[in-house]
Amino acid sequence: MPASGAAAGGSLQAPSSGTAAAASLGANGGAAAAGATIVYVGSTNGQISLFQFDEFGAVAGKLTFVKSIAAGNYPSFLALDPARAHLYAVNEPDAAVASFAVDPHSGDLTFLNRVASGGGSPAHISVDRAGHYVLVANYDGGTTRIFPIASDGSLGAPTNDQAPGKWSHMILTDPANHFVFVPNKGSDTVSQFVFDAAHGTLTPNRVPLVKTTAGAGPRHLAFHPNGKFAYVIDELDDTMSAYSYDAALGQLAWLQTVSTLPPGSDGTLNTCAEVLVAPSGNFVYGSNRGNDSIVTYSVDAATGKLTYLGVTPSGGKVPRSFTLSADGKVMLVANESGNVVSFSVDVMSGKLQPTSVVSAPVAPQFVGIVTLPGSAAR
Repeated sequence: MPASGAAAGGSLQAPSSGTAAAASLGANGGAAAAGATIVYVGSTNGQISLFQFDEFGAVAGKLTFVKSIAAGNYPSFLALDPARAHLYAVNEPDAAVASFAVDPHSGDLTFLNRVASGGGSPAHISVDRAGHYVLVANYDGGTTRIFPIASDGSLGAPTNDQAPGKWSHMILTDPANHFVFVPNKGSDTVSQFVFDAAHGTLTPNRVPLVKTTAGAGPRHLAFHPNGKFAYVIDELDDTMSAYSYDAALGQLAWLQTVSTLPPGSDGTLNTCAEVLVAPSGNFVYGSNRGNDSIVTYSVDAATGKLTYLGVTPSGGKVPRSFTLSADGKVMLVANESGNVVSFSVDVMSGKLQPTSVVSAPVAPQFVGIVTLPGSAAR
């Protein structure tokens, strides 16, 4: 596993069905305002930190610390169910996964249970689009495991195990919830599975994998909102790859690979982490650790291909995780050097402008935005 950890962060927005320990008070105590939009930050210190998120104030994306919540050993990646009622966290060194109930008004977390992840160093966790199963990719184990979600949100006995490849780095369903994809960093492949959403099982697809360039190290994948394209960020060779997606067959087909770095850059000390597609579908973003930047590409609506637009300094060092608000107007970047930086996003040009910064727990690993069900979306 790379020194910076197993998985980049990413969006904690609950997936839609149609597309894509007790809590301890922090130093400031208190609770988030009822009906708030909040931010969760996972870290290496055994806690998930909770922040209030103000997207529409004078300072776009301003964060206010609320509390830290005990979440087990090294909660480096988080996932939310579609109802935003339950949160799931990997406990990376313990090869475990923890479940929590989410207070619908405050965002506070109540521990439910903890189960074995089915392999070493769980790097990524997601929830299927229907909210019935939790899917886990184990980095050191090169395995995946699926758990049913009980009526109270806790995790039951696993329904499926697979061994897709070396250093499995992510697991997610396609927007229709019919197929599952697993980038395997050490095998230079993206595994393609048929997902039985009724029984929580995976079967290798007719074309079981897509090969990437040797040594690329595919890490994370994000689907375009139109469901016709997908983008894979390659950790080891500093590239972003575009794929067409056949939603009927559940198969990716390579289109293009482009650099994540400015022309002429020395990428020797750089590795890539997260990839996100803007809600508009007009832009793709990726994080560079070493160059310490967020790369921006424009997307050709007809072909899905990318055009490099430039990089923006991340506001810290080692930007492992970043996320976008639901309207794409605010980006939050978690830098392992110890902060979360807010950026306003020009939705017409894709350009990023830093607006504020807050200190975060030791080496923040994940940042995600959640509009609680107890609130009315703006």
